[in-house]
Amino acid sequence: MQTQSKALPAAWVDRLFALFGAMYGAKLTALWEGSSIEDVKAVWGADLWMFSGVQIGWAVETCKDRNPFPPTLPEFRTLCRAAPRPELPALEEPRIDPLIAEARAKEAQEKLANAMNNPCPYAWALKILANIAAGYELYPMVSEQYAVEALANLDKLSEAPEAYVALNRRVWQNRKAAA
Repeated sequence: MQTQSKALPAAWVDRLFALFGAMYGAKLTALWEGSSIEDVKAVWGADLWMFSGVQIGWAVETCKDRNPFPPTLPEFRTLCRAAPRPELPALEEPRIDPLIAEARAKEAQEKLANAMNNPCPYAWALKILANIAAGYELYPMVSEQYAVEALANLDKLSEAPEAYVALNRRVWQNRKAAA
């Protein structure tokens, strides 16, 4: 017998077999003749755990229409997988105050214009080091290391913010020594 931590509730499996018994009669008992019905139910419960009640219900209805004999577990799993997916309701279109939208658009345009007028490719590194010097604890050490390394690779260590250099942090000491 299969053991899994997930399984359909026993009541669901019992109900499923009760439906099959009503639909197929003696054909159902003949299918598992020589097997323990409790073991069969346990295996079905363990193997059907990932299917919703809607999928299982759809598979049962499909059996009523198409299957003159009770399905085996692999056949029933195939039917459950074939169940149509429910249509999910569409989300409403987000609503934003037109004044807020206009302000955000203007802010984005200003940032873009500023970036285009100031095409410093290492401005990000200078900003990280300036923020560290100002006491912001926003960055992991690797960000500081990358910022210092970028300036060193571009031969721009002299442009590091004075307040950062004055801190004489270990990352700065290590990079200065390697340069």
